[in-house]
Amino acid sequence: MKWRHRDPAKLADEIAWLHHARGVNFITLADENPTTHKERWRSFLEEVAARKLPVRFFATIRATDIVRDRDILDLYHEAGILYVLMGIESTSDEVLRQIAKGSTTREDYLACRLLKQHGIFSIIGHIVGFGAEDRSTFRAALRQLRLYDGDYLNAMYVTPHCWTPFGEAIRDREIIEPDQSKWDYRHQVLAQDRLSPRQLFLAVKWLELRFHLRPGRLWSLLWDRDGARRRQRRWVFRHIGLVWLAEIFEFLARGGPGRRRPSVAGPAARVCVEEHAGAV
Repeated sequence: MKWRHRDPAKLADEIAWLHHARGVNFITLADENPTTHKERWRSFLEEVAARKLPVRFFATIRATDIVRDRDILDLYHEAGILYVLMGIESTSDEVLRQIAKGSTTREDYLACRLLKQHGIFSIIGHIVGFGAEDRSTFRAALRQLRLYDGDYLNAMYVTPHCWTPFGEAIRDREIIEPDQSKWDYRHQVLAQDRLSPRQLFLAVKWLELRFHLRPGRLWSLLWDRDGARRRQRRWVFRHIGLVWLAEIFEFLARGGPGRRRPSVAGPAARVCVEEHAGAV
C-alpha cells in the first residue's frame, strides 16, 4: 500500500485561509499517523510556524514518535500543537507485547514527560477489557498512569476489529454487545473472565475519577500562571466531567450491556466494522 501525503506548504496555506476567511482557531488533525515521515511532518510544522497563526491543533501521535522527535518538540509548540492523544493502550509491558504495540512503558512515560516539558497537553489513551483484569489490575494501572503524569485520561474499551491481529486472536471470545453501532470504544464489547459488565464499568469510572482528581491537577485549574492554559484546563475538565456523568446515566438507563453471546466470530459479529480509529 502506497503512503499518500499532502504538500506541507499547500496544507499550511489552507489552514491560513480557514483562519482568515472562516475564523477557524482550532483544528483536529484527522490523520492518526501524521508523523509517519519525520521530514514531511517537520516541513509541515515549519510551514505552519512560519505563518504565525493563532491556530491550535489536536493530533494523535504515537508515543515512540514523540520520543523520536524530542529534538523538534519546540517546533511542535511553535506550530501550535496543543493537545496530543497517545494510544498508550496498557501500562503492562506484557500486554503491549501481546498486542504488538511496538512501544514500551518506558517510552510511554518519557513521551508524557517530554510533552509536559514543552507545554503540550498529553492525553493518555488507555484500553481496558482485554479479559484478565481484576480490581488489583486497575489499582496498578492507576499507580502507573499517575507516574506518567499525563494531563488527561481517555479510557476506552478494547474493540475486536477483524483486520487487526488482536481481532483474529480472540475470535472465540464471548461478546456482550451485539449492536455494532456501539463498537465505538465507549461501550464494553467483550465478556470478561473476572469482572461482570457492571464491575468493569465501575472500575473504569473509578479509574477516570481518581486520575483526574489528583490534587496537583486540581491545583493547576486555579493557579496555572498562564491564563490561556488555565482556561484550556478548565474547559477540558468541565467537559470531561459532563461526559463522565453522561456515560453513567446512559449505563443506568440501559441497565448495562446485554447477556453473553456465542463469540466474536458468531452471527452477531460477522460484519467487519469499517471505522478503525483507536483499534487495537
